[in-house]
Amino acid sequence: MALLKRICCIIVLLGVLVPTGALAQGTQSMRINYSEVFEGADSLQLDIYYTIIEDATGQAVTDAQIESAEVVLLEDGSHYSAQVKKADTPFYITLVLDASGSMARAGEDLRNAAKQALNNSPQGARFSVIRFNDRIDVLRDFTEDEDSVARAIDQVEPVANAGTCLYDAIYTAVELLGKTPAGRRAIVLFTDGRDETLNQGPCSQHTYDEAISLAIRPDLHVPIHAIGLSGNQSRINASELESMASTTGGFSAVGGQSSLSSLFEQIMDALNSQWLATSFLYPTQGRHEAAIQVRLKDGTILSATVSFESSRAYSVPASLTIDRVEYNAERDIYTLYFFATSAQLIDHINVAVWDVKNGVQVAEYTFTGLSNTSAYEISNQGLQSGKEYEFRISALTAAGEPVKDVQGNPIEMVHEVTYSPTVLKTKVSIASVILQPLEIVINIQVENGQQVSRYEGWLNDDATKTLVPTTTFTITSLPADNSIHIPMLGVQEGKYTIVFRALGFDGTLLSEADYKGVAFTPPVPPPPPSRISVIMGQILDGLRARPWIIVVMILVILVGMLGLISIPLIARRQTGTPVLQGKLEANLGPKGQNLPINLTRVIDQPPAPVRAPAPQPVAAAPSATIRVAQTPDPASQGKAVRIYHQSPFTMGREECGLNFSGDRKVSRKHAVIAFDMTSNTFFITDLGSVNGVWVNGVRIQANRPVPLSKSATVNLGPDTRLVFERIA
Repeated sequence: MALLKRICCIIVLLGVLVPTGALAQGTQSMRINYSEVFEGADSLQLDIYYTIIEDATGQAVTDAQIESAEVVLLEDGSHYSAQVKKADTPFYITLVLDASGSMARAGEDLRNAAKQALNNSPQGARFSVIRFNDRIDVLRDFTEDEDSVARAIDQVEPVANAGTCLYDAIYTAVELLGKTPAGRRAIVLFTDGRDETLNQGPCSQHTYDEAISLAIRPDLHVPIHAIGLSGNQSRINASELESMASTTGGFSAVGGQSSLSSLFEQIMDALNSQWLATSFLYPTQGRHEAAIQVRLKDGTILSATVSFESSRAYSVPASLTIDRVEYNAERDIYTLYFFATSAQLIDHINVAVWDVKNGVQVAEYTFTGLSNTSAYEISNQGLQSGKEYEFRISALTAAGEPVKDVQGNPIEMVHEVTYSPTVLKTKVSIASVILQPLEIVINIQVENGQQVSRYEGWLNDDATKTLVPTTTFTITSLPADNSIHIPMLGVQEGKYTIVFRALGFDGTLLSEADYKGVAFTPPVPPPPPSRISVIMGQILDGLRARPWIIVVMILVILVGMLGLISIPLIARRQTGTPVLQGKLEANLGPKGQNLPINLTRVIDQPPAPVRAPAPQPVAAAPSATIRVAQTPDPASQGKAVRIYHQSPFTMGREECGLNFSGDRKVSRKHAVIAFDMTSNTFFITDLGSVNGVWVNGVRIQANRPVPLSKSATVNLGPDTRLVFERIA
């Protein structure tokens, strides 16, 4: 309790010392609520429900200004445009309200806050009400009648000494929502405790993992929005509520009794702030990872990833879109950036430059070698300052015929520009580059940077001529030491070119610098310690922790030595005969008669030679390593662990051979690797995890061992990727 008080004091002090302006300048991000897949005859429709949130507060942005969105398939980088709108599909919401004995003092405030929240609910939402303690009661099935819902809420009366069957309540709510027609679904959960009875034992028949697994099942996808009541009598598990919400795509809010109305309002704001992005894709058969990128009207780009399955492969029609057009005043040229799908179907691109006012063509360009992402330059030939021009773009086949898109229309587009050449004085350069084990530090020099609104940069792979996505950065101003740190975690060995650019307030490229031929080699993880060194280390650690063992060992040795010295002396004193003499007399016959014995032969005869057994081949002990290639858990990133055949090797979030405590999508006991002596093979088994196990991109069934190849890729959930390597 004393430690908790100290932590609270530190938090209060930080709240006083940190300027309020710094907290108000938080950035925004996006949270995926869930996604749906509809497989059509010609394409796959991917619907992504998401919410824009403020990072500083974790609350939904109710007035987000979204300009456009697109979906990118991560395996091949293909881009697909997405239609964005405020989510307006039918909404089914289940209120799951705590009526356990600990709610006696807050019962009335809970009912008032829940009824008040109905006034701010999404338009046309249908509500049901579940009351839970030791029992789970459905007080009202789904209805749009808010008065009927309010009367059901009034029946949520706390029951003295009743427990909190939290997981059973969630499981029942998900089952109830699973019976609704197509549409959005959500649970608004309120509780002041954890799953337990009055004697603090488990209350529910279902477990946490069972309830969450049902909620995230692809045919149900039910986000859980959790509200927790904190206080002196509360036994709330805030971290579990937050994990419950984030795993299912919901929000969580925890506060005191006086803030119940505000907590319910936060959740209703999140429900009212959902967006829907719809994109038509052409994936191959199997599981896919996709990124949705949302561009806000202020130019900010937000992104998040989703996973989906396609039961078959789709033929991808050609498409061509302009990502952006940039004017480089330093070189006095325009650069057109394109995104294309099925680029092999497009032989070349024709760009005609037209004078808008006079209606005449002033220049024409033909570009070949189109890829998924391409950039082409247009010079100022024939352009006059202050005039408006059109870039009329068309995609053509080798025969000069128009290439048609998925709707059967020719791929054509027009982009308007006003030619306004300017003389720039801004100049940027990369003064030095320092290679660190997991980052590159570049020192930047800027001349006349008054017109710069922001800086951006990235690394280009010299071998593939492509941008390395994890190295991109954007900053509004340079640090005091003019140094920028580019993270290299996950970047492969090779040569790279550093690109650094300065942009004006209107997005114009003011200056650009590059630094070529940067040779990067990622650090090699240290080899795992040998089994002998581990055992010796454990022995030494045990002796350091218990020094009395050393004293006991010394005493035992001294007593043994003393016994060896004293036993012959005691025997001689008792018999009067030296010990050696007694042994020789044992060879005499009865009545002192000597038996024939050749002492010379016994003493001088050399022993018969002993032939050493022929050496036998020794088989190497089976072993392997498991290396962490990617994970959101910083403590485990890059770690390599040796696996031996003698005992199973577990992986999970807690108390395992390899722990990922920073990845909430990894179960406590997620998977196990074991060796089979009969087949001389390592096997991996999914221990019934929530988010699954993938081997070489294929999800395996729970509790069924699957053999691991010599170099296999293993995914624990969507975010943690491992590499298995057989050594012997």
